[in-house]
Amino acid sequence: MASGLELSFEFDGRKRLNDLGRALGRADRDIPRQVNKAIEKEQKENAKEAAKKVLQQPAKGEDGSTGLRKNVAKGVGVLPLGQNGHRVYTSMPEKDEAVIPLGLDTKKGWRHPLFGRKGKGEWFTQRGEFSWFMDQMRESFKKLPPKIEDILESAADKIDRA
Repeated sequence: MASGLELSFEFDGRKRLNDLGRALGRADRDIPRQVNKAIEKEQKENAKEAAKKVLQQPAKGEDGSTGLRKNVAKGVGVLPLGQNGHRVYTSMPEKDEAVIPLGLDTKKGWRHPLFGRKGKGEWFTQRGEFSWFMDQMRESFKKLPPKIEDILESAADKIDRA
């Protein structure tokens, strides 16, 4: 009779151990997926905010716009990196314009020939008034750790309940 109690106890322990193993397996699958999804959501929001901010850069000119800021805003996107997260990037339609997003993001800016006076050797330095991209990225990184902690806490709770 004593061995029957012993077998019953072992069976209960085995069931609990199996439940715990399944919960750990689910957490092993779900945590990376949930973290990547949180990063993707944050980076997409980040890209939208950066595009809005570049449009807020002051424009100098007769009508206040040459379309440059709109082209920069259109070129802001998110690139998935598989399990390694997502990257926010900038691109421009023309290869020789690649420096423009960075130039608009810094006080240093970039130099280019003055429109309509290219042959006369007149150059213009164009600068951003504020950081529209890098400051936005830095702010975004502050939001991620609490979101990841929430995911880990939720997984720990599920494992604890198992």
